[in-house]
Amino acid sequence: AMPNANPHDTPPVPFFVVNLGEGKSKALFSVPSHIARRLTTHPILCRGSYFDLRIDTVDDLATYIATEYVSPDPETTAREISKRLAIRKDNPAPSDTAELVFRR
Repeated sequence: AMPNANPHDTPPVPFFVVNLGEGKSKALFSVPSHIARRLTTHPILCRGSYFDLRIDTVDDLATYIATEYVSPDPETTAREISKRLAIRKDNPAPSDTAELVFRR
């Protein structure tokens, strides 16, 4: 398979959003367990903000990584993060600006 050059061709990773109240939301993204730690190493840059991801729940099939944030449109924000996670999932080398900035 050829690597996807066009981010629009990469399906977003599965996610759901939990309303934490007081305007806060938590998005959980389902990713393969063996790459969960790599995906949470650097924040995701999305819509001008950095989203720190952490490993939330691990089960036999997948690991859920999560981020908490305040957004007027939590679903859209989560979808944008999931698109960036999908690109990062398929490209082990840092590809987005945040990874380049945060590499040590």
